Amino acid sequence: MNLEKPKYSIIKVDSAHRIPEEWDSLVRGIFQEKDFLVYNEEFNPCQQRYYLVYDSDILSAAAVVYTISVDLFTFSNIPSPFKMNIIGLPVSVSLPGIFGKKEAVEHLIAYLLEKEKGLKTGLNINPEINTGDAIILRMLPTLELSLKFSSWMDYLEHLRAPYRRRCLQISEKMKSINAEKTTCSFFTDSHYRLYLDVLKHSTTKLETLSLSYFKNLPPSFQLTTYYRNEEIISWYITCFDIRLNRFYFFFGGHNYFLNKKTNAYFNNLIGVLKDGIEKRCDFVDFGQTAEIPKMRLGSLIIPKALFIYHSNPVVFWILKRFKKLIAYRKEFPEHNVFNSSVSHN
Repeated sequence: MNLEKPKYSIIKVDSAHRIPEEWDSLVRGIFQEKDFLVYNEEFNPCQQRYYLVYDSDILSAAAVVYTISVDLFTFSNIPSPFKMNIIGLPVSVSLPGIFGKKEAVEHLIAYLLEKEKGLKTGLNINPEINTGDAIILRMLPTLELSLKFSSWMDYLEHLRAPYRRRCLQISEKMKSINAEKTTCSFFTDSHYRLYLDVLKHSTTKLETLSLSYFKNLPPSFQLTTYYRNEEIISWYITCFDIRLNRFYFFFGGHNYFLNKKTNAYFNNLIGVLKDGIEKRCDFVDFGQTAEIPKMRLGSLIIPKALFIYHSNPVVFWILKRFKKLIAYRKEFPEHNVFNSSVSHN
């Protein structure tokens, strides 16, 4: 008889309020922190539960799991709603919902594949993680820009001429439009309508957040709104993770009718970049989607993976049969944005 004590013990917690403080010792960004998970439970409830892996009483890995209905073939733009148990963060950001030491993370994935019921999906996974019996596929990459510039002008001077010219031409379109920076408590119905319009045009949406979700975001989140004669042209929300000195593009919206005249979306990205440089951040995380515009600003592609699994062998066979429709398949040409004096390392 094998009397050896198992290496890992796993605890499940059903409320973010009950997550132990040591959870934050593992996190790699503000969206994984306990306080933000508590916030999401209040303003975006979706049956969240939390798992903690201990190795000899030392917390070694953790995971967030939630349940929603999502289009299985969303990356192929095919309506296909399925109820899923998602191992991820219950808001569309690029950080994974499972994190910690690699071996403990892999152990926790195997545990969740067995213990969680129905269709299980892991999002924003490091492609090097062993996901066991699950099908691992490409998903939306993250776009990240290393900030090695002392000012906006310094950034422009490091751009190759075609990219600098394009950036200046696009910025000129918003020259007569007023910008206002506020807390997110100033988020209005008008902002929200533009958010819903973005969702309507999106082919990769997961969830629809409420107006109150945006309006009550904590002080580390900032709302920037572009106005013309009191009409909102566009807006974006950023988040400054002071602990890691990282700057996040969280969400944004723009008037599609005016976008050709104002190039509002690209100007939102420029605004985020300017803010990140001004705050002397090390990196700007531009999130996912709209890869080409973000690459034209100098962002690099950070590959991400998803995994999917079902314990029913027939369902699992179907998933394998149609995995090409589940995976993200877009490829992107390399953009040589900066002159040779800028290193991406």
